[in-house]
Amino acid sequence: MQQRYNFLYIPYCAGRRESEAMYFLVRVKPHDIDFVNKIIEGYEGLGIVTTVDAALGVVRVYVSPDTKEDVRIILEDMPVPLQIEEFHS
Repeated sequence: MQQRYNFLYIPYCAGRRESEAMYFLVRVKPHDIDFVNKIIEGYEGLGIVTTVDAALGVVRVYVSPDTKEDVRIILEDMPVPLQIEEFHS
C-alpha cells in the first residue's frame, strides 16, 4: 500500500522536465540564503529551496500547484530583503 503524505512529494518534479517545473526564482543577499531555506523548510513540504548561484544569492523555490500562493505570501513577508525575479510554471 502506498503511503500518502500531506506535503510536497519530491517526485512531483521528477515526472516533469526541469523546464516544466513550477518554481519561484528569488534573489537574496548571499548570506541570507540559508535563512530563507530554513524558513521554507519550517513549513514542512510547502516548497523545496535549491541554490542556483550562491555568490549572487539566486535560489529556486520549487512549489506544487496547491502551495504556490502560500509560498508567494511567505516570500513576500520574509523579514530579509528579497526579490522574486519570476515565477515559472
